[in-house]
Amino acid sequence: MAIRNGGTRGRVVKVASAGVTVGALIAAAPWHVGSAAEPPAKPSEGAAAVACPATEFDRFFAAFSERAELQEAFTRFPLRKWYVDPGADPEPKRVERTLARADAKFPLIPPAADRARRGWQVRVKDDGPGQKSVKLSVPDTGQQVIFRFEKGACWQLVEIDDQSI
Repeated sequence: MAIRNGGTRGRVVKVASAGVTVGALIAAAPWHVGSAAEPPAKPSEGAAAVACPATEFDRFFAAFSERAELQEAFTRFPLRKWYVDPGADPEPKRVERTLARADAKFPLIPPAADRARRGWQVRVKDDGPGQKSVKLSVPDTGQQVIFRFEKGACWQLVEIDDQSI
Protein backbone atom coordinates (compact mmCIF):
# COMPACT_ATOMS: atom_id res chain seq x y z
CA MET A 1 0.00 0.00 0.00
CA ALA A 2 1.60 3.30 -1.06
CA ILE A 3 1.04 6.57 0.76
CA ARG A 4 1.46 9.89 -1.02
CA ASN A 5 0.76 13.46 -0.09
CA GLY A 6 -2.81 14.48 -0.79
CA GLY A 7 -2.67 18.19 0.08
CA THR A 8 -1.53 20.29 2.95
CA ARG A 9 -3.48 18.42 5.61
CA GLY A 10 -4.47 15.10 4.07
CA ARG A 11 -3.03 11.87 2.79
CA VAL A 12 -4.17 9.55 0.09
CA VAL A 13 -3.57 5.86 0.48
CA LYS A 14 -3.87 4.28 -2.95
CA VAL A 15 -5.14 0.76 -3.19
CA ALA A 16 -6.09 -1.19 -6.29
CA SER A 17 -8.85 -3.63 -7.18
CA ALA A 18 -12.36 -4.26 -8.52
CA GLY A 19 -15.21 -1.84 -7.65
CA VAL A 20 -18.20 -2.46 -5.42
CA THR A 21 -21.24 -0.37 -4.65
CA VAL A 22 -21.05 1.78 -1.57
CA GLY A 23 -24.52 0.68 -0.54
CA ALA A 24 -23.10 -2.80 -0.08
CA LEU A 25 -20.64 -1.42 2.46
CA ILE A 26 -22.85 0.86 4.55
CA ALA A 27 -26.46 1.92 4.96
CA ALA A 28 -26.16 5.36 3.34
CA ALA A 29 -26.17 9.19 4.35
CA PRO A 30 -23.90 13.62 4.34
CA TRP A 31 -21.85 14.88 7.22
CA HIS A 32 -21.69 18.09 9.14
CA VAL A 33 -19.12 19.93 11.15
CA GLY A 34 -19.99 19.88 14.83
CA SER A 35 -20.88 23.07 16.62
CA ALA A 36 -20.24 24.27 20.14
CA ALA A 37 -23.98 23.79 20.84
CA GLU A 38 -23.70 20.03 20.39
CA PRO A 39 -23.00 17.90 23.46
CA PRO A 40 -19.64 16.14 23.56
CA ALA A 41 -19.50 12.60 22.24
CA LYS A 42 -20.44 10.01 24.85
CA PRO A 43 -18.82 6.59 24.84
CA SER A 44 -20.79 3.91 23.04
CA GLU A 45 -22.29 1.05 24.99
CA GLY A 46 -19.56 -1.52 25.23
CA ALA A 47 -16.74 1.01 24.75
CA ALA A 48 -15.79 0.67 28.41
CA ALA A 49 -15.35 -3.08 27.91
CA VAL A 50 -12.97 -2.55 24.97
CA ALA A 51 -9.73 -0.63 25.39
CA CYS A 52 -9.07 2.32 23.09
CA PRO A 53 -6.72 0.92 20.43
CA ALA A 54 -4.69 4.16 20.15
CA THR A 55 -4.88 7.87 20.89
CA GLU A 56 -3.01 8.82 17.70
CA PHE A 57 -5.61 8.84 14.89
CA ASP A 58 -3.69 6.96 12.18
CA ARG A 59 -3.05 4.05 14.53
CA PHE A 60 -6.63 4.20 15.84
CA PHE A 61 -8.09 4.09 12.31
CA ALA A 62 -5.82 1.24 11.25
CA ALA A 63 -7.14 -0.88 14.14
CA PHE A 64 -10.74 0.42 13.91
CA SER A 65 -11.08 -0.41 10.22
CA GLU A 66 -9.76 -3.95 10.71
CA ARG A 67 -11.97 -5.07 13.59
CA ALA A 68 -15.78 -4.98 13.62
CA GLU A 69 -15.85 -5.17 17.43
CA LEU A 70 -13.81 -1.95 17.63
CA GLN A 71 -16.18 -0.30 15.16
CA GLU A 72 -19.13 -1.30 17.32
CA ALA A 73 -17.46 -0.16 20.54
CA PHE A 74 -16.22 3.18 19.20
CA THR A 75 -19.24 4.34 17.16
CA ARG A 76 -21.61 6.86 18.74
CA PHE A 77 -25.29 5.95 18.48
CA PRO A 78 -27.65 7.05 17.25
CA LEU A 79 -25.32 7.41 14.27
CA ARG A 80 -26.08 10.26 11.87
CA LYS A 81 -25.98 9.06 8.27
CA TRP A 82 -26.48 10.95 5.04
CA TYR A 83 -27.00 9.64 1.54
CA VAL A 84 -28.03 10.84 -1.91
CA ASP A 85 -31.57 9.91 -2.97
CA PRO A 86 -31.22 9.53 -6.76
CA GLY A 87 -34.98 9.17 -7.20
CA ALA A 88 -35.88 12.52 -5.61
CA ASP A 89 -37.84 14.86 -7.86
CA PRO A 90 -36.88 17.09 -9.62
CA GLU A 91 -33.26 16.09 -8.92
CA PRO A 92 -31.27 13.91 -6.49
CA LYS A 93 -31.11 15.29 -2.95
CA ARG A 94 -29.24 14.60 0.26
CA VAL A 95 -31.22 12.74 2.91
CA GLU A 96 -30.39 12.41 6.59
CA ARG A 97 -31.32 9.53 8.84
CA THR A 98 -30.20 8.25 12.19
CA LEU A 99 -29.16 4.69 12.72
CA ALA A 100 -29.73 2.90 16.03
CA ARG A 101 -27.14 0.42 17.28
CA ALA A 102 -29.58 -2.44 16.73
CA ASP A 103 -29.90 -1.50 13.03
CA ALA A 104 -26.16 -1.17 12.33
CA LYS A 105 -24.45 -3.84 10.26
CA PHE A 106 -20.78 -4.20 11.11
CA PRO A 107 -18.24 -3.67 9.77
CA LEU A 108 -19.23 -0.14 8.75
CA ILE A 109 -15.78 0.32 7.19
CA PRO A 110 -14.31 -2.60 5.28
CA PRO A 111 -10.85 -3.90 6.28
CA ALA A 112 -7.77 -2.80 4.30
CA ALA A 113 -7.60 -6.03 2.26
CA ASP A 114 -11.21 -5.57 1.10
CA ARG A 115 -10.59 -1.90 0.30
CA ALA A 116 -7.54 -2.89 -1.75
CA ARG A 117 -9.45 -5.57 -3.66
CA ARG A 118 -12.21 -3.04 -4.47
CA GLY A 119 -9.93 -0.19 -5.52
CA TRP A 120 -10.80 2.16 -2.67
CA GLN A 121 -8.52 5.11 -1.91
CA VAL A 122 -8.37 6.34 1.69
CA ARG A 123 -7.76 9.98 2.52
CA VAL A 124 -7.51 11.26 6.10
CA LYS A 125 -8.25 14.94 6.71
CA ASP A 126 -7.76 17.04 9.84
CA ASP A 127 -11.05 18.91 10.41
CA GLY A 128 -9.84 20.83 13.45
CA PRO A 129 -8.98 20.06 17.07
CA GLY A 130 -10.27 16.61 17.97
CA GLN A 131 -11.94 16.07 14.56
CA LYS A 132 -10.87 13.95 11.61
CA SER A 133 -12.62 12.71 8.51
CA VAL A 134 -11.76 9.69 6.40
CA LYS A 135 -12.85 9.67 2.77
CA LEU A 136 -13.14 6.32 1.00
CA SER A 137 -13.52 6.68 -2.76
CA VAL A 138 -13.05 4.80 -5.99
CA PRO A 139 -11.70 7.16 -8.67
CA ASP A 140 -13.89 7.80 -11.71
CA THR A 141 -16.88 5.85 -10.33
CA GLY A 142 -18.96 8.33 -8.29
CA GLN A 143 -18.40 6.19 -5.19
CA GLN A 144 -17.39 8.31 -2.19
CA VAL A 145 -18.11 7.94 1.52
CA ILE A 146 -16.86 10.21 4.31
CA PHE A 147 -16.58 8.95 7.88
CA ARG A 148 -16.33 11.67 10.55
CA PHE A 149 -14.60 11.04 13.88
CA GLU A 150 -14.36 13.04 17.10
CA LYS A 151 -11.91 12.60 19.96
CA GLY A 152 -13.01 12.25 23.55
CA ALA A 153 -11.45 9.67 25.84
CA CYS A 154 -10.88 7.79 22.55
CA TRP A 155 -11.68 8.47 18.90
CA GLN A 156 -15.27 7.74 17.97
CA LEU A 157 -17.14 7.50 14.64
CA VAL A 158 -19.93 10.09 14.83
CA GLU A 159 -21.24 10.45 11.28
CA ILE A 160 -21.26 8.82 7.84
CA ASP A 161 -21.78 10.82 4.65
CA ASP A 162 -22.37 8.61 1.60
CA GLN A 163 -22.01 10.97 -1.35
CA SER A 164 -22.12 8.18 -3.91
CA ILE A 165 -24.32 8.65 -6.94
